Amino acid sequence: GADVDDATIRIVLDSARTEGRGLTQSLALALLEDLVMNCRQGLPGNLVVEDPKLITDLYALAEFVPHRKKAVGTGAATGATPSPTPPPKAKAKQGNKRKAPDSAPQPCEKAKQRIVESPERIAHPGKWWRVTTLSLVMCGASPSAMGAAIWNRHPTLCALMKMTTSGRYRFPTADCDERRREAMRDDEAKARARESAIAATLFVPSQPPVRAPAPPPREGARGGPRVSAR
Repeated sequence: GADVDDATIRIVLDSARTEGRGLTQSLALALLEDLVMNCRQGLPGNLVVEDPKLITDLYALAEFVPHRKKAVGTGAATGATPSPTPPPKAKAKQGNKRKAPDSAPQPCEKAKQRIVESPERIAHPGKWWRVTTLSLVMCGASPSAMGAAIWNRHPTLCALMKMTTSGRYRFPTADCDERRREAMRDDEAKARARESAIAATLFVPSQPPVRAPAPPPREGARGGPRVSAR
């Protein structure tokens, strides 16, 4: 029955940032949803939030981090520059023993070319919509503080707030004139093209180089081994 305020939400978000020791993204998101659900009408708890930065940080819970596979021929993970393997330690023994190498072996060029980085931050669609739902609830609980700030900073949330308050669920939103509709459609098309390019970079397997077909034999050319009639 306790109120959920900025400090409570911040504790959950900070715990999700602690790699290896805190909450996972999914667990933190589920915990925040449960806390907000306990503040709905008819229950003693209230949602008391005022810091718009909470919504910006909420979207980190929806971020997709590509799985980092090891590149062939290196101990490095994809998405990061491979670091050379440290040279083995030389044992201090007398006699004809091999010395430690002067330099560590370097990763081959093909392995370097396979390392791929995500060009920009991307999100799980399902988690993104859950975070967006929480954000809209927070804006509704604090329209003068959070709602007004998010209206001017986040065009997507602004459009969703217009839809929910007007009851007209269409995009571009009903208040747009023709010029703004065209601009929003252009932005949407560019965003979809960007998403397709990111998906291709991350998930489409690289194709082996296509070898050019061998030229056909010339007319009149003799095949087989050359022999002499003498």
